[in-house]
Amino acid sequence: MSGTITSFCACGGCLLASSSTDKTIRIWDMRVNEAVKVFDPLLKPSASGAFHVDGSGRILVRGDASGMVHAFDTSSAKKIISKRTTAGPVLCLRIGNSKRFMIVADEQR
Repeated sequence: MSGTITSFCACGGCLLASSSTDKTIRIWDMRVNEAVKVFDPLLKPSASGAFHVDGSGRILVRGDASGMVHAFDTSSAKKIISKRTTAGPVLCLRIGNSKRFMIVADEQR
């Protein structure tokens, strides 16, 4: 990893996710003390590094500077869907425990 960690969250069990100033998101396994999955930088990364992993650790969502939210399968790192949610950069987002709701915040909300 190059760069300073900008955000992190627990993914359940021994897994932890982090974003860094190099605009990547990594899934870490604390049992082996190394990243087991690296999500490449987006074309329009958000300066905030906004991302969240659902409670099961299976879905990672990340926001970008153009207001898009991208959802990924954490086991394969494949993109599931992308959707524009705001007109400005995504600053914060969370997935509800039921996986039916996602909260997104930008500069105006």
